[in-house]
Amino acid sequence: MEKMVEVTIPVEPEAAATLANARNRDAVGRLVSRVLRPHAGPSPLAQAIAEMRIEARKAGLSDADIVVAREQCFVIPSEARDL
Repeated sequence: MEKMVEVTIPVEPEAAATLANARNRDAVGRLVSRVLRPHAGPSPLAQAIAEMRIEARKAGLSDADIVVAREQCFVIPSEARDL
């Protein structure tokens, strides 16, 4: 198993309450590690955004609708902006 390192990041109060549980912290730690782990190709976050865009198109949303919605909700990694 890889060595784990404690980090501090700002989160909303509701998220902090959820992260008080060790099992939730472990799960979030694994998720963050997976998302930030360097690898070839698009990041898991970029892949998830691309998959959501495909589903949105299937639901009848235009590219303009998708861009407006994602920019209101997320800070988009540069590799995902053109997906």
